[in-house]
Amino acid sequence: MGDFALVDEQTGHVSQIVTFGNKADVEEAGYLKGTNLQVIDLPTNYNASQIINTSYYDHDDNEFKTKPEKPIGFYEWTINKKWEIDRTTLMLRVRAERDDLLYQSDWTQLADSPFSDSKKAEWVTYRQALRDMPAGVSEEADGLEGLNWPTKPS
Repeated sequence: MGDFALVDEQTGHVSQIVTFGNKADVEEAGYLKGTNLQVIDLPTNYNASQIINTSYYDHDDNEFKTKPEKPIGFYEWTINKKWEIDRTTLMLRVRAERDDLLYQSDWTQLADSPFSDSKKAEWVTYRQALRDMPAGVSEEADGLEGLNWPTKPS
């Protein structure tokens, strides 16, 4: 049969290139059996790396098109045929970073920590600012760089 791109039916994203020797693997409607991935015939002179890394399939025009370069940060190729911020993944990473910073400062709140009451209070303030951090992430943020993290007490 030949080489085919497995393409997400909504975004046009190419997940992989496969070779089928048997039509039994493909449903009549052009989908890989048991998935929502369309099976798109590849031209004979295709470049696998280019198709997977920089192309998407435009269902309206029935052709592969080049994606704009992916921005740095938490972006995903969407149904809108453009790179959009993946807020869910970004916020998961913010919370993971915040949790790590809280974990690293847990010892400051123990009864036997070497700090005075006033120094311990600085750490309490810092830790509360960390807990509040996710709510303070702006809608324009697209990565961990440039976020306004609280300053750790000295």
